Amino acid sequence: MPGSGPARSHRRRDQRPSSGGRLIAPPLSISLEPSFLVVYPQDFELPGELTTALDDAGIAHRAGTFPYGSADDQASVAYLVEAERLAGLGNRETVAHALELIERTQGATTIVLADPGDRAHLWLAEDPHVGGWLVRPLDPVAVVATITAARALRK
Repeated sequence: MPGSGPARSHRRRDQRPSSGGRLIAPPLSISLEPSFLVVYPQDFELPGELTTALDDAGIAHRAGTFPYGSADDQASVAYLVEAERLAGLGNRETVAHALELIERTQGATTIVLADPGDRAHLWLAEDPHVGGWLVRPLDPVAVVATITAARALRK
């Protein structure tokens, strides 16, 4: 007779008991270390509005040295460096070799900062190991777009 006998659960065997409408999930481990990081020279002054734009875009950034990182740091790196600083490393071949080593040994890229129309560093803009080019004064939206494109190239 319907309704007589022991009550049966209509729960399937693979379902867990209800918790009053709350979702129960196992603990989750989230890494707070960035997978992509912009590194600029220690003496480079990052304007406040640029810092805010990078933070708002979720782009990790910090002053550092080359090469950046430690054995346990697996972040992909983009170096933001002035054209004049790169050119100061030596002749064109030396600079080109340094940019190639940055990419080959670290899987990193270099984003160059220069003056608008800076034809003296055109050779640097043509280097295949340069991942982006920015001009002064830095526009926060252009910086975020350039870094986002460089990050996509590193994947």
